[in-house]
Amino acid sequence: MLTWPTPGKSLCWPARHCVSPGAYLKLELPLATPLSEALIVVQANPSPNQASPPAPPSALRGAELHALEGLLPVIERRRGGESGVRSIRFLEGKELWKAGDKGNWSWPLLAAALSRSHSPQGDPVLDGRTQDLVGLGLVPKLARNPRGWLLEHQDGLRSTILVLDGVVADFNFAVRAQDGSIVSAQLFRAPAPAEQHFSRLAAVLEDFFRTSKAPWSIERNLLVAGLLERFGQPSSRTGRVVTTTGLEIAYQP
Repeated sequence: MLTWPTPGKSLCWPARHCVSPGAYLKLELPLATPLSEALIVVQANPSPNQASPPAPPSALRGAELHALEGLLPVIERRRGGESGVRSIRFLEGKELWKAGDKGNWSWPLLAAALSRSHSPQGDPVLDGRTQDLVGLGLVPKLARNPRGWLLEHQDGLRSTILVLDGVVADFNFAVRAQDGSIVSAQLFRAPAPAEQHFSRLAAVLEDFFRTSKAPWSIERNLLVAGLLERFGQPSSRTGRVVTTTGLEIAYQP
């Protein structure tokens, strides 16, 4: 049964120290955890004052890159390690919500992920109230041009990327173990102007040059690059399941 992390803790952004605000504790999914499903929520443009246009079929968006870089380091620690991706499916707008209602992705996992957010939008911004965004049915009303990717991994794991501008303004994920227990956390990113995204990356590069030891498996990079390439193909954005031949990239964390 999953018991990680403790309530209120956050997980790190890849290539940065794993910290939670005020606590600075390193948190990792225990190795060989048997997982059945995972979900991550990111944004293409979290600014409430600027609408995010629908993603053009031929263009790659940074949100999907952030999602893969945030989720893969977590789920690759599951039992057996990463097995590669068998298929992908792109959904947007009302079709995305319908797929959740049909169980193609998990509303309970989304609720668990959003429960870790420090920036729920809507009424919390106006008057500071707390709200169950999923339970009250507010997510479809708040989301601007929502889109998502449903990934089926070679070992049967299902993972979901949801790009939800207007719902929250931070990155949050949830995973479900095979015993049904759910764990969620926020990917901590320091707020502006203290973001310092590339300072930690530069430190990791320095460590690599000094030790010649890669900070993570090169296969993860290959899988991310391969998925982004598929995401950018118009044929992948039809709403149907698309087989991802060539992405049977297995590796250990």
